[in-house]
Amino acid sequence: MTGNLKSLRITTACQWECVARKPGNVNRSRDFPDASLADFLVSASVIGPILAAAGSRGVGAAIHSACADTRARVGTNTNLGLVLALAPRAAVPEGKPLRDGVGRVLANLDRDDAKWAFQGIAIANPGGLGSAPEQDVLSTPTSTLLEAMRMASHRDTIARQYANGFSDIFETGLPTLGGGLQEPGTLEGAIVLLHLHLMSLIPDTHIARRSGLAVA
Repeated sequence: MTGNLKSLRITTACQWECVARKPGNVNRSRDFPDASLADFLVSASVIGPILAAAGSRGVGAAIHSACADTRARVGTNTNLGLVLALAPRAAVPEGKPLRDGVGRVLANLDRDDAKWAFQGIAIANPGGLGSAPEQDVLSTPTSTLLEAMRMASHRDTIARQYANGFSDIFETGLPTLGGGLQEPGTLEGAIVLLHLHLMSLIPDTHIARRSGLAVA
């Protein structure tokens, strides 16, 4: 896959993620007071080429650049979760099986990746981030990015993906999305069904941080 094609696929995936009418999210029928659908669509176009180069520039550096450029363009956090979730998978070399490749990418993450990723997360400044007793993103990391994510995996679903090799994506997300395509017969419907299914299995930690576990 060429870099341009990978960039296009990343951008397209992020665009579909935001236009699908998932409950509780910005979509083509609903804006937030501080973020509109246009902000999310612009953000998708911003991060596509950055993440497509994650394999050469490094996962942490790509996360930092994606967060910084998003903040510069739209002035708010629209896509931190997407950036963190996509960066390791985007770094898998062309022609390599994605699941095996992402395992190798994760194993090779180092403290420099953690430093750049922490700085990127701080720039994004997600709501309800709070502080952590170990490897807080507002401090200088003393562990690799993978080790830091493992420490946060009990409280953050994206960190959990790093810790388990994205098994939730490969074993639950992809099969459910494929099955969902057979139900409503549309990609948007499949995305919404997947979103609901995942929330029924794993409380949304972003919602939990903002509104409490009961709401999630």
